[in-house]
Amino acid sequence: MFSLHATKPFAIGEGGIIVTRSKSLAEKLRRLSNFGFNENKEAADIGFNGKMQELNAAIGIRQLKRLDQNIKSRQEKLLIYKKLLTPLKYEFQINDENSSLAFVSVLGPGEENTNLFHSELIKIGIGVRRYYNPPLHTHDSIKRKSKAAVALSVTEDMCKRILSLPIHDGISVDDIFYICTMTTLQNK
Repeated sequence: MFSLHATKPFAIGEGGIIVTRSKSLAEKLRRLSNFGFNENKEAADIGFNGKMQELNAAIGIRQLKRLDQNIKSRQEKLLIYKKLLTPLKYEFQINDENSSLAFVSVLGPGEENTNLFHSELIKIGIGVRRYYNPPLHTHDSIKRKSKAAVALSVTEDMCKRILSLPIHDGISVDDIFYICTMTTLQNK
């Protein structure tokens, strides 16, 4: 499954792609995405309208031509983030250089540092996210339906220290340097 969301290097707006070698699964997914209709236009399943619009397909064709270039550019920009933040004790996801990089996951050296970095970026209008804070197992809707088999203290610690920094086709090297300078404000 591949997301085609606007933050992805192969962005067409919304939606996604499913790739399979299974002919029967492909047929079922096509049927489901066309209201569940079979080849006789009978509702064989309860489906939905999941077909791609022509405009999104045209954007996708254009994006496909630039995909390798976009991924390479994002990987080069990741290296700049690493060069600037690693000396400040920020940690990066293992194998992130093999990712298509919708955002840069970085683990701050402590909760306080991460919170300050986050708040400084928000103040100046930088699109930074805390996708995993608080962790899902602490949400009321999840807690009501499940129980952790063990303490999840490592998960909870990481969630307090993780940031998702912006990386996209339009971000410049200067933008990344500027973003990373916000870490120096923590020392004031």
